[in-house]
Amino acid sequence: MHLRICLNLWLLAALIIGCVTPSDSGTGRAFSLEIVEPFEETAPVRSYDVRILRDEWGVPHIYGQTDADASFGLAYANCEDDFSTIQDTLLTVRAEGGTVNGAQAAQVDYMVHLLGIWELVEEKYETDLSPEVRALCEAYAAGTNLYAEKHPEEMKTRGLFPISGKDVVAGFTFRSPFF
Repeated sequence: MHLRICLNLWLLAALIIGCVTPSDSGTGRAFSLEIVEPFEETAPVRSYDVRILRDEWGVPHIYGQTDADASFGLAYANCEDDFSTIQDTLLTVRAEGGTVNGAQAAQVDYMVHLLGIWELVEEKYETDLSPEVRALCEAYAAGTNLYAEKHPEEMKTRGLFPISGKDVVAGFTFRSPFF
């Protein structure tokens, strides 16, 4: 299972690194933000410098100064494209899908508990993931949280946000056995 987590996060990092190219061309949304992570009272202030440009087909091109910047932008662009599915994924990985999507989703909630997803994430997050990978996951969570904060009318349920890097890793961990 640990190997699957590492491989999936490596793939995420590879995708993000492929998107990071310094550029001043084009127009689009640029974020230069300082975000205090809401998960710990003593959380450090994090700054993300990212530009999201959409081409003529609507494909996002994400430019960041660092990989974490690009991860933040990738999350925000993903939310713009399909926030509903992202929320469903969060509900699923938190074993709360049944509360919003009914009995069939509750069966999947059972699988999350059966596989011990959260026990594994809690046990291994700090020790088995490098600080660089955790930074990517936390940045992705921050981008998702910003979108959720700016678009409360799109929320499916209360209490789903904010999310953390552990939610991102839990999502990869849950999906890995099925691929």
